[in-house]
Amino acid sequence: MTPEESTFINELRLRNSKDHPQPPTLDEMKRAIIILRCSRSSAAEAAAKSKGSRTKRSAPSEADIGDALADLDAM
Repeated sequence: MTPEESTFINELRLRNSKDHPQPPTLDEMKRAIIILRCSRSSAAEAAAKSKGSRTKRSAPSEADIGDALADLDAM
């Protein structure tokens, strides 16, 4: 979300209160929904990409376990 869009959303939230003399218009509400949806879908895409790039760790082999236990015994 750009700084302008963030400012627009914050101002719209302030104007959405009951006592504000100028409530948001329908067009402004539609624009806010579009901005928030785009931001949310961009975040979901980024999370999916980062999740796919992680490498899975394999289980330790018996030799690795034996070495680790030997190190503990040596302490």
